[in-house]
Amino acid sequence: MYNWTKEQTELLKGIKSEYDFDRIAVLVNKTRSAVKTKANRMKIYSYPEIEIYHTKIPKEIKAYLSGHFDGEGCIRMESRYSGRLSRRLIIAVSSANNPSLELYSKYFNGHISAKKHFTNKPMFSWRLTNQEDLYNFIEFILLFSIEKQQQLILGKEWILKRCEERKTVALSNEFIEYSNKVAEQLKQLKKL
Repeated sequence: MYNWTKEQTELLKGIKSEYDFDRIAVLVNKTRSAVKTKANRMKIYSYPEIEIYHTKIPKEIKAYLSGHFDGEGCIRMESRYSGRLSRRLIIAVSSANNPSLELYSKYFNGHISAKKHFTNKPMFSWRLTNQEDLYNFIEFILLFSIEKQQQLILGKEWILKRCEERKTVALSNEFIEYSNKVAEQLKQLKKL
């Protein structure tokens, strides 16, 4: 049960997505966890799947959210100190108008939180960190964005490179350097 045959290890080379782990686990009569562990040891990783769903959103919503994001939105890289990745992409919108943020949340998920403002005025913030949702949001408003278009393009390129990296645990040093470079570029574009 613990040993892997040559035929079984050959099957692992066909892994492309997370769903392949389940399929191969059935074929080799091992647990999903065992298949994933063996694949990681062989340096075989799955591509993160990005489902495209932004095309189903009405055009009126697209127009409103694009303009609103250009005025109130922010795209940046956040530092994380974990063993997996030192930076992650974040899109955020802050507003005193919670119903506007609920539109973002309805169509793109994310999280709305209340924030304290120095004027004691109620403020709310919507944050998006999930890679699939980030990609769909960027694709959704990229054509209509004026102010944030360069930042959105950088974010989209980062997500696509992250998918190509295929790794879920240890990322290459080149990708980490690329992430730091993108973070600096986003910071510079925000100052314009």
